[in-house]
Amino acid sequence: MKLALLCVTLPGIEDVMAEEIEELLGLTPEFVVPGKLRLEAAAQETLELVYSLRSANRVLLLVGEGM
Repeated sequence: MKLALLCVTLPGIEDVMAEEIEELLGLTPEFVVPGKLRLEAAAQETLELVYSLRSANRVLLLVGEGM
């Protein structure tokens, strides 16, 4: 089961965080707005991301999206 995640960092270093995510998990995140990247990952990948991602301020689990 894939989990929807939102990774938050300082605006301007999204590229650094995207490269770090690609190196750690081999996944390509989607740019949302400045400072935020969205991706989907399995539970084990999410744990690895939370403990290993150095450029993110937060890794949030998306539980719903509005229209």
